[in-house]
Amino acid sequence: MNFLLQASVPALLISATLFNPGSANAQPTIDHELSVGSDHSQVLSDPAVDEKHAERIFYINGGTLTVFPSPANEQLTVHYIPTKSGVLTLQLMSAQGQVVAPIVHAAVEEGGERKFYFDVSNLTNGTYIVRAEQNSASLVRRATVLH
Repeated sequence: MNFLLQASVPALLISATLFNPGSANAQPTIDHELSVGSDHSQVLSDPAVDEKHAERIFYINGGTLTVFPSPANEQLTVHYIPTKSGVLTLQLMSAQGQVVAPIVHAAVEEGGERKFYFDVSNLTNGTYIVRAEQNSASLVRRATVLH
């Protein structure tokens, strides 16, 4: 079951919540938007699984960014598929904006698929921010660490 969210005004979805998880009526709801000057869409694949495992995919200039699992215990995975080549910068930050893991700079090729892993086993329980930047566009995504 797929749900498609499209922004009819220039917007970039930065957060969504799954309403009615685990049921056939599960639907994502937009929490926050950030204007970036072009249209973006979001597809949630099979969101009826449950809130903890629902895949949340966000677009940066047509590229997709997925951060999972949330909550994470040992490792946080960032999955990125760009539609343009360039340099991707990833940061894992505390809720206060302090960088808590090494900053990742990686060349990405149009259409290529990349996965990045952050070791969160030594982080305290709480909410963290994953910030991705490429080609003058940025996206902020929340992730929870729970041991």
